[in-house]
Amino acid sequence: MATGKNTHHRVTWEPITNTGEAVPSSLGGYPLLPPGDTWPVCTEDDCNRRMSLFVQIAVETRFGLSFEKGSTLGVFQCVHHDDPFEELDTKSPTKAKPRLPDRYWEHANYALYLTTPAQQQRSSDIEPYVTYSRLDFTAEPEPKPRSIEALNYKNIKVSGSPFWVQKAKVWACSCGAEMEFLCSMPENLHYPRAEGSPRQPNVYSDGFHHLFLGLSTYVFACKARCHPRAVVAVRQN
Repeated sequence: MATGKNTHHRVTWEPITNTGEAVPSSLGGYPLLPPGDTWPVCTEDDCNRRMSLFVQIAVETRFGLSFEKGSTLGVFQCVHHDDPFEELDTKSPTKAKPRLPDRYWEHANYALYLTTPAQQQRSSDIEPYVTYSRLDFTAEPEPKPRSIEALNYKNIKVSGSPFWVQKAKVWACSCGAEMEFLCSMPENLHYPRAEGSPRQPNVYSDGFHHLFLGLSTYVFACKARCHPRAVVAVRQN
């Protein structure tokens, strides 16, 4: 099947029993970080705990994205401080101000990375709170925007176009480059919670975690790759 805007990749997963195995795309697992960077920590209320690696996606040629093959998206969030609301959420791009603010990738309780193969260093520690699972990708044709199928899409989606539930919100990077849609997470997606993991303050179940309060989330990255953290998560409900 051809790649491009008319095709996306539906993401499913299955638990990994051999936790010593490092896979390229996963829930939980072993973070890939830029050399010299340490596992991100939460600074909300002087938390200083490690954020949890919720999802890690390695770019493949079949996705039809402009990013280098093997570039890897990592999405981290603190499970103790799980409300992502910040000033950036109150802003929208305009003709007068289409760019994200300088250092827009700095957040108190979550972190996003898109590292190229030359920038990556794998942590020897495994994520303890999100059940380690292998991601599988299935190519599918894009439904029409705002169609019932698009609005009721229930999986992580890589490539294609975002299925906005509110008005589209597409920024330019602070460097001036275009931001490319990489993936989206649907509303109320359940991330499997590992045994012994603390319950999130805003999740009332022992069985799963939520990322970004379970909001519909659209992830874009700077096409110029001006910084490994030049990635933005637009959230809607």
